[in-house]
Amino acid sequence: MRQARFKAVKLLRKWMLKHHSASALNKQVLTDYSGVAQITLGGFAYDESGFQYATKSGVGYHKWTDLETAFGYKVDLYTTDEICLDLFFSKETRLTLTESTPGWYQFLDRLAENIPSVPREWNLKIAAPAFEIQLTLLFDKAGRNQEQAEVACYKA
Repeated sequence: MRQARFKAVKLLRKWMLKHHSASALNKQVLTDYSGVAQITLGGFAYDESGFQYATKSGVGYHKWTDLETAFGYKVDLYTTDEICLDLFFSKETRLTLTESTPGWYQFLDRLAENIPSVPREWNLKIAAPAFEIQLTLLFDKAGRNQEQAEVACYKA
């Protein structure tokens, strides 16, 4: 039920943005959507040692201590950008999340709480300039620099 309401608000927000209406109702819906997006857990459940993430293909559990590397970046969607997060865990497991992922904001807060070296505002820093990937190393357990971590994680 909550997911359906969240999806409906999201679709309504897209329509309003497309039509550039500046009405009071439009502003209120956008404000309400932002508030819901900030507090929803989406498909995530958290405990003291990690998180569970439910997708259409199943449920996975990841321990914070198993996180090896994290990269933030943007994807060009032609008229907008989407901020993304690639998480690389031990056992060569990779999880990609985007700002469209329900629970994104809560996840970013939990990530920063459990991996203190991840800057809290990283997603805002890579937002500009628009339409550039801005691949940024956020965390690497092995202490590698960005170039070394890219080679290890994004094996070409």
